[in-house]
Amino acid sequence: MKIESSKKPSTKQLQFKYGTIVTGKDFCGRKDLIKQLTEHIKSAQKCVIFGERRIGKSSLVYETMLRLQSSHYLISVDLMEVKSLDDLCRRMLRSIMSVKWNAGIIQKIIGFISALRPQIGIDSMTGLPTLTIDQRHQLNEETLENIFRILKETSRKKNIVVFFDEFQDVLNIDDSKGVLAALRGKIQLQETISFIFAGSIRDDIVTIFTDAESPFFKSAIPMQIDSISKAEFQTFIENSFASGMRSLENGIMDKIFIIASSITGDIQEMCEALWSVSEPGDLISEKHFNEAIKLIFSREQGVYQIILNRLTAFQLKILTAIALNGGKNLYSNEFMGKAGLSNASSVRKAVSRLVEFKVIYDYQNEYKFINPFFAFWLKSKI
Repeated sequence: MKIESSKKPSTKQLQFKYGTIVTGKDFCGRKDLIKQLTEHIKSAQKCVIFGERRIGKSSLVYETMLRLQSSHYLISVDLMEVKSLDDLCRRMLRSIMSVKWNAGIIQKIIGFISALRPQIGIDSMTGLPTLTIDQRHQLNEETLENIFRILKETSRKKNIVVFFDEFQDVLNIDDSKGVLAALRGKIQLQETISFIFAGSIRDDIVTIFTDAESPFFKSAIPMQIDSISKAEFQTFIENSFASGMRSLENGIMDKIFIIASSITGDIQEMCEALWSVSEPGDLISEKHFNEAIKLIFSREQGVYQIILNRLTAFQLKILTAIALNGGKNLYSNEFMGKAGLSNASSVRKAVSRLVEFKVIYDYQNEYKFINPFFAFWLKSKI
């Protein structure tokens, strides 16, 4: 996969990107992590990146690879919502084919899977080869074996990095332990390839690599990615607004970090909204901040409504209480008293469902909203 940095910005362009991978001028900080990851890649290590949702795990990998693109090739496999081994194999094959290989390597790839009668085309947008395999072919562990043969053969001539994003979703597959065992057995034999794993559901990805009964137990070097330091991110934000001839009134920066819970992607979303409701020459004020919040609410209103439609009145009551009082000690008398609740068992069951619905998540014994703007929206409705 070829990685390109962002184009030179202008005052007419939005300076804040969220919900997508950022590199180059749009990427902020992480110098130490980039150095660590670069060293791991060059020594063909296996590593796993832990971190909260929207903290910048994928961007870290892509920014590192942008700096290594003259010497290394990235095969990026997105496993979000992967449902089966067949699905996993198809995603890996498509990702392998999306790299800008020479004709000789492409022919070798096709040779390894010729029994599947692959259809090769050209993507009209990228000009890169595409691969399609008839859905009537059920891809299995034999296919997986051939995929790793492809990787091994290709790595003889090229430095390869395989990036499994949202790796924790392998747990959604029936017999996930068997699939993980198959992957682990094949990955450990690839001594010249660097494998990077990342996931956004913290407890699941941690379990895969730290549970003694997991096939991937202690199989990768752990890397922790936390929020960018406020001082460093603040400078990046101020410079980005200044490039569009905007500045921030005292106190607005703090409000941005508070409402976004210091999560990189959510901070970028808030800043993008502030940019959208302001003009060159503006001093961004409380008025702009409130307009930006309304803009985010209008964009996400449909998502909020879908969530509300799934919840019972009791679940919504607990969710609102978390938005108002925070997510610590949910089963304490103090929290339940403030929320008007009395049955701890019922609260536990409802909280479990809210986690299952991916509305909240447990982080270091505190329940947090996956979308902090939804929490703010709930409070605004009371």
